[in-house]
Amino acid sequence: MSMQDGKSAKQETSRTPLPVGELSNVERVASFIAEHYTESLSVEQIAQTVHLHPNYVMSLFRRSFGMSIIDYITQYRVSYAQCLLITTDTNVSEIALKAGFGSNSRFYTAFKKVCGQSPVAYRASLRKAGMSFALPD
Repeated sequence: MSMQDGKSAKQETSRTPLPVGELSNVERVASFIAEHYTESLSVEQIAQTVHLHPNYVMSLFRRSFGMSIIDYITQYRVSYAQCLLITTDTNVSEIALKAGFGSNSRFYTAFKKVCGQSPVAYRASLRKAGMSFALPD
């Protein structure tokens, strides 16, 4: 192992600022979001589910993921919407609801912020490029 390799390993370990016990709390939060992202979610509800104070959950999540819980939920929902846009012919309004967005306007705003284009333009650009995928059965 070279000196450079030793530095890399040391730098990677220093990137874990949270004790192991706290990571399990973060994992529980992320798991809850993954299971319930299509539902209306609030920080208070998530914190109550994992038996922690909402401010602590927000701080812990930001330190671990580098983003707020709300931003994470939004990105999770947009990722699912991207999958549906690529793999189905479902209309955009229905995809917005399936992905957990309460309204089309929130969906369009979030999608454009994350992807840089509207959901319709995203689907069209991938189809124009010949990219369409089917979800496995």
